[in-house]
Amino acid sequence: MVMELLAVVFAVSVVVGFLYSWLGLAYAMSFMVSSALMGLNVNSMLPYILLSQAMVSPFAAVIRGRR
Repeated sequence: MVMELLAVVFAVSVVVGFLYSWLGLAYAMSFMVSSALMGLNVNSMLPYILLSQAMVSPFAAVIRGRR
C-alpha cells in the first residue's frame, strides 16, 4: 500500500515538474487542482512536487528552447 502511494506521488511530482518547466506555472497548478478533484491528497504531495520542480528548473531553459 505504501509503495503504491509513493509511486503515485512520484508520478504526480514528475508530471507537475515537467509541466512547470515546459509550459509554466498555470498548467502545473491546473494539474494539481485536477488531481485534488480526483481525490488525491495534494497536501501530502506538495514537498515532493516542490522538490521535483527544484530539480527540473535548471533544465527549464533547455526544455523551453532558450527563448
